[in-house]
Formats: sequence, C-alpha cells, structure tokens
Amino acid sequence: MRFLKGLVIGVSAAGLVGCTGVGSHPSLTVGSPAAPASAAVVTATAKAAEPVSPQMKSGARQAAEQFYSLYSARQFATLWGLLSPSVQSQVTKGAWVGVHEACPGTAAGKSRTIKAVTAFGSAAIITEAVAGATSTPGTTEDVFSYAGGQWGYSPGVLAIYRHGSVAADVAAAHAAGFCTGWKVF
Repeated sequence: MRFLKGLVIGVSAAGLVGCTGVGSHPSLTVGSPAAPASAAVVTATAKAAEPVSPQMKSGARQAAEQFYSLYSARQFATLWGLLSPSVQSQVTKGAWVGVHEACPGTAAGKSRTIKAVTAFGSAAIITEAVAGATSTPGTTEDVFSYAGGQWGYSPGVLAIYRHGSVAADVAAAHAAGFCTGWKVF
C-alpha cells in the first residue's frame, strides 16, 4: 500500500513539473543565472484526484483482464486497440506488434491473477501476479487510463518504440531487459 501511495504522489509530482515552465527546459532551473526572474517563485496547485465509482473500478479490472488474456494468447495486434488513446497516438500499430512478436517477454503465454485495483481520477493501478513467475516478488503493477469512455493500457516506457525501425526498437527492448522480464512494456 505504501508503494501505491508513493507512486501516486510521484506521478502527481511528475505531472506538475511541466506546469512550472522551468522544469521543461533543461538549462533553466530555479536559481540559475539563465532562469527568468519569474522562475524564482513557482507556485503550483493541483486538485486531488477524485475517487472513482465502483463501476469505474470494475471497468478498469475488466479492461485489465481482457488485456492480460490477449497478451497471454500473444494477440499483439488486437492488444494495440486496447492501448490508451494517448499511447496509440505515439506508438504505431506496426511498431507495437513487431516489438512484441519479436520480444514478448516471459509473461506472454502465462496467466495473470489480478490482486488489486487502485483507481483514482482517470487512472487505475492494476496489481497482478503472473502464474509461474520465478522472479521476486512475482507481482507487477500496470497503469490503465480512462479516456473516451473506456479504459486503456498505458505502458510506462514508450521510448522503446521510437528508434526508427522495429529492429532497433527490439534491440532497445532487449537492452532494457524487457524481453526476459514479467512486465508488459
């Protein structure tokens, strides 16, 4: 539970970095000589994420169950349709399918059991156990986002899909250890 609270706080803080106007430019940091005078005082406010209804939480669970079932069956083309719209706009279907067919990770072909769904605002963290996982602790967390009336998977590492070719993306996934791990990327 502490992990999930820390993750929520971390995600919220990361989202606010772009709101300052300073954090988005690497050479401008508060107090640096190049930073504008207005950067010395940065005030950001964020409204706490609203709790979701039981129906929304159930919808997140159902979306995760469908996603994991298709991933276990290696139905990568169909999976692309279950990505969140923001991810679909950043990762082509060809890149998604090509990378996952060449580098499905050890979770492909394994069943998953959802242990917990923590939902807040338009995001849900799905905690699941992978059958036959030999790694410790044998569980993983994935983020699903709610947009356009449906839940969609939001992988944490989109940079894997941005190397200009599927072969280069697969090499990056191998180098990052995704092809031998339990995490869906």
